[in-house]
Amino acid sequence: SFIKDDDNNTTTTNGNQYKNNANNSSNILEVMEARLQAVEGTSSLAMAQLMNNISVVASSNKDLQVNLDNLKNTIATSHLSYDLIQAQLQTSEKNVQDAMETTLKQSEAKTLLEVKKQQTACRLSIEYESAPSSGNTLDTYKGPTCIPYTVCTKDEYEEVSGTLTSDRKCSSVTECANGMYRVALATRYSNTVCAKHKQCKDHEVEIQPPTNVSDTLCASLQKTRCDLGKGGIQTIAIGDKDVDVYCTPDGRDLGGDGTSKEKAGKSCRTIRKFHKSSTDGTYWTFMDDRSNPIPVYCDMNACGNDYSWYGDRTKDYENCGGWTLLLKALGANGCWGGGHVFHEKYGCGYFSRYNLKNLRYGFAYGSNSDISNENAMSSAYKRQSFTDVMFRGISDNARHAPRHPKRRYTSLAWRHTNSYKSVQNVVFNCQEVQDGTLIWPTHHLEPKVFSGRHENEVSRNLIRGDTYHALGYGINWQGSKPSQHYRITYDLDQQRFGFFMHDAGDCANEHSIVGCNFGWNGHSRNVIGYSAGQRNPTRPGGEIHHHMTSWGLGGGYCDANEANDLSYSWNGHYWGRGNHETQARHTALFVRDIYEE
Repeated sequence: SFIKDDDNNTTTTNGNQYKNNANNSSNILEVMEARLQAVEGTSSLAMAQLMNNISVVASSNKDLQVNLDNLKNTIATSHLSYDLIQAQLQTSEKNVQDAMETTLKQSEAKTLLEVKKQQTACRLSIEYESAPSSGNTLDTYKGPTCIPYTVCTKDEYEEVSGTLTSDRKCSSVTECANGMYRVALATRYSNTVCAKHKQCKDHEVEIQPPTNVSDTLCASLQKTRCDLGKGGIQTIAIGDKDVDVYCTPDGRDLGGDGTSKEKAGKSCRTIRKFHKSSTDGTYWTFMDDRSNPIPVYCDMNACGNDYSWYGDRTKDYENCGGWTLLLKALGANGCWGGGHVFHEKYGCGYFSRYNLKNLRYGFAYGSNSDISNENAMSSAYKRQSFTDVMFRGISDNARHAPRHPKRRYTSLAWRHTNSYKSVQNVVFNCQEVQDGTLIWPTHHLEPKVFSGRHENEVSRNLIRGDTYHALGYGINWQGSKPSQHYRITYDLDQQRFGFFMHDAGDCANEHSIVGCNFGWNGHSRNVIGYSAGQRNPTRPGGEIHHHMTSWGLGGGYCDANEANDLSYSWNGHYWGRGNHETQARHTALFVRDIYEE
């Protein structure tokens, strides 16, 4: 390449320039040759890579060919499977069609059979089957034999209704015979109802004669209630029976002699006093509810504190007998102690101060209309009113000889000033009723000298002496020395008989008795019984003068709360000896009300 010099340089200068340009061209050529060689090398590598790629593509084409062949084989196989499926589908369609045709034929046959059965069935309420149908297919089925039901005439009634397989039974309508009247007319389905004409009783009068359609109408000539202003035994009608009852002058009915439910007396007391009963045993009494008499056990001979009553008292209707049994509590001679002390029937301590179920709430149970040896409570405990209370032995093996064969049991009895609704009512309300006084024979109460076993002693001395020995001779003790034990204080003003009794000892910390809580304690407390007042009595000198400070039913000595003799049903405190030998034999609780008259 030549460069033109616009400034007209010299020829020398141009020659140098030319030379330089030639050198430059040679250099450029060399560079180009080098580049060409590089390109040739690169092309060789590219060509080799291209050949390699062609080889890979060729290999891929080969695999593709294999896959293509496999696909062709699969398609061929699929054509075979399709043909097979098509054949199977055609077979299934034929089977379904055949089954549907078979089912349709069977259904048609069954329908036709049902139609045939309905067409040959007996007409409901008109015919009955005398012979059943037979056959199970349309070709073999034979209908039942049908016969029309018998039709009852106007003089007949349908005694037995017809069924699907039997005829109805018709019977002639009955005509009521002589001496009978028609209670109900015959109907299509029932006969005439007849009844005998009533015959008026001896105490009735006929006020309307009977007819063929009505009964005799009788009126009672017997009164049904007591006459006012006329006391004594009167005959009144109770139900359909004539009963001799005792009536008070103000017209109150005190009941019969108690020998049956209809002849129930108001109480053992009214039966004894007004009907002159003298046999111990079971009687019917109605107590607080004339419509609800029950059998109870009555002691018709005990006078109460019987050791002080001499001779035959069978006819002493005013003072002796008439006692109603309320409960029986086993004593130490045959009860269960230890782990069974609170056993309902045989436990020694079932009626201890922990017994709320019976003593507080009055739930009756057991054999309570006899004097069998077992724990039991009568419903009379909740129903019988009382003024007098008696503890009476029910064991024959008493410690003392009886004063009379009919009064062979020991007894301790006292009287309260007022009449109370029931023992249960007093206990339930936690009433401290403590005004009881011991019941003595009449001669004890007369202010004169009595000629007899206490000759030349006035009545107060008799009372003091018998009071002192009241528990010793009135309770059938388990211990063997009643002559030196169980005496109560001479101080008549200190004695207490009644409900919720206690002495003034300080060994008991639990104040509760059958759920009633009081502010006092004591060595011994009880629901019903005796105590020596509200303080410890002065202790006389000498062992023989020891005496009881409290004793009774439903108690417990000190903190008795275990299955031991501290919580026996009959328990007490013997001053100087704890509760040693204070256990009684089997004993029962009786009451009576002297105001039931």
